[in-house]
Amino acid sequence: MTHAADPRNGGEASTERVPAYRCGKPATVSGSQPMPLPRAGPQAATMGVIVLATDGSEAAGAALEEAIALARETGDTLAVITVWRALQDDFGLVFPPGAPLEALLDAERLHAEATLAGAVARAGEEGVEVEARLAAGDPATMICAFADEVGARLIAMGTRGHGHVVSVFVGSVSAAVVKQARRPVMIVPAPAARRPVHARRAVAAR
Repeated sequence: MTHAADPRNGGEASTERVPAYRCGKPATVSGSQPMPLPRAGPQAATMGVIVLATDGSEAAGAALEEAIALARETGDTLAVITVWRALQDDFGLVFPPGAPLEALLDAERLHAEATLAGAVARAGEEGVEVEARLAAGDPATMICAFADEVGARLIAMGTRGHGHVVSVFVGSVSAAVVKQARRPVMIVPAPAARRPVHARRAVAAR
């Protein structure tokens, strides 16, 4: 089921700080050290929820695939969320001069709905159980609040997702999520940004 949040209202999130790390391949962020997410078989007794934040960018797509793979191995439910800030050009949509405010808001919402639906459909193709949330507001706040609400054991999201859209996950949002989140965060770079396997290593974000 998809739920929508009023753009005028914000969610609550933890202010607990977790050091941020960038890596050449996906890794979780927990405490002061990056660590791989423990993987289990599909019948794992500790099935839970993985939150996937997507804005439709290339990096978000890479995060989606990683989250799907983890959900298939652990039997976890994938909770997908798309968040946008009204009239902040988060999706890079082009509008004609003088377009009515209502038309702009509708176009952004339709784009967000399509982005969310695409991610849900992709997860469904892989047989992963999915729930979805559509929200307007501060991305980091809404993502962390959603993760708290569903009791997620991991938040997965992309970073530096340059492409045909202006991604809201270009570093500032992913960093804010890491700072606010009360659970591990897996930051996935866009495929083009990943280093060769032999050169990959986790480094502290600066």
